[in-house]
Order: sequence, then C-alpha cells, then structure tokens
Amino acid sequence: MAEDINKELEEQNEITSENKKKDEKKKKASGSKKSSVYSKNSENNLINNNIIRIILSTIALTAFAILLRFFPLQLPGIPSIFAVDFSVFPELLASIAYGPVIGIIVCLLKSVIHTAISNNSFAPDISNFLINGVFVATAGLFYINSVAKSGKAEAKEISYAKRGKLVFISSMFAMIPSLIVQFFITNYYVFPALAKEYPQYYSHEIVFSSYVTTLAVIRDHLPEALQGLVVKISEIWQGIILINFPITFLKTLIITIIISLAYPVMSPYMHFRKESK
Repeated sequence: MAEDINKELEEQNEITSENKKKDEKKKKASGSKKSSVYSKNSENNLINNNIIRIILSTIALTAFAILLRFFPLQLPGIPSIFAVDFSVFPELLASIAYGPVIGIIVCLLKSVIHTAISNNSFAPDISNFLINGVFVATAGLFYINSVAKSGKAEAKEISYAKRGKLVFISSMFAMIPSLIVQFFITNYYVFPALAKEYPQYYSHEIVFSSYVTTLAVIRDHLPEALQGLVVKISEIWQGIILINFPITFLKTLIITIIISLAYPVMSPYMHFRKESK
C-alpha cells in the first residue's frame, strides 16, 4: 500500500511540474506576442510621426518658396523681366532632403498658389514650375543615386564633406537639362503667350529692346578691354543665351553653395534624427 501511495504521489508531482512548465511556456509565448505587438505599434507610430513631420516640413518649405516668389531680386539698371527669383532654394532643399517627388510637389504648390494670389498670366508660373521642376527632380534623383552608389547603408553614415559634395555635383548636373528647358519654354511659350495677353508690355519689339538695353548696361559696366565680349544680338533667343543663362547659372551656383554647406548640418534635424532645441 505504501508503495502504491508513493507512486501516486510521484505521478501527481510529475503532472504538477509538467503543468507548471506548460504554464511558463504559455506566459513566455504571450509575453513575446505582446512585445512583438508593442514593437510593431512603436514602428507604426514612428512611421506615422515621420510622415506628419514631412508633411509639415513640406508646407513650411512651400510657404518659404511662395514668399521668395513674390519678392524676386531686381537688378539695378536692368528691366524687370530679368528679376532673379530665388524660390528654387526651398524646392531644391525639399528634393535633396525628402526626394524628387516632394521637391516637385513644392514647385507645383508654389506655382498654383502664386498664380491664384497674384491673378497674373499663367505663363510665367507654368514656365517657373517646368524649369524648377526639371531642376529639382534631376538634382534629387542624381543625389539619391549617388548616395546609393557610395556603399553606405544610410545617408546619415556619409560624412558632412561627402554629403555636401554630392549636393553640389547633383545640382550642377541638374542645371544642364534645366537650362535646355528654360531656353525652349522662354522662347517658344512664355514670350509669345505674354505678347498675346499683354501686347502693350511684352510685344516682340519691347522684349527684344529689353535684351538690347540690358546688354548695353552690362557692356558699360565692364572694363574697356572686356566690352568687346558683349556681342550684338538680332534675335530674342540670342538674348536668352547671353542674359538668361548667365543669370540662371549664377543664381543656381549661389543657391547650390549655400545648400551644400548648410544641408549636411541641417540633415539630422530634417530627417528627425535629432530633436531641435
């Protein structure tokens, strides 16, 4: 009898220990499920927060672009049609930081809002969108491709100097297709559209006269030894090459240098890797 009782007790103990092990396994499994669910929720919250931040950054950059669009730089002694528009600055910054799609969105929103508020001809803003859109899209794509080819897993691993160099090269490369688009859009769309809509201000004769006047101003401000470099023109397209192209080049160069120096420092904040104080 005693042996039977001992056997029963041993069996009960074994069953109890097995049940405890099962309970522990269940607790561990439920705990791991909870932790995995928690980690997934944390990742989703982080993604949602970053999306919201990018949207807010896009709105801020668009507002900055609109402000710059309304206040172009008027060069002294030169007709207003050659005023320098720096609104491409935040557009390029958006494209480099968040990708070419965001850069194009900033260009589009700026042009639409500026046209709606200014109540002027559509032609200048359509031209501005196409020229700047080609520029920022090309720069953004070239920058992303350059980062991918650098062999780094993430852009944050690239040094400040390397990142600034990539921004500069990308922007300079993007200026080539931008100038080509500018030539055809300006010569074959903008000036004909403005001449048709505002003939008293933008007729072929008035626009051509503006180019001749501007070249004369430039010639007068150059040393006598260099004045011969400013040639006379007989067509508007020649003026676009001699005046619009150098203005665009200098503007792009200034903006590119600023962003090349500033973006590596701004990048951690724009990508939310650091909290702004």
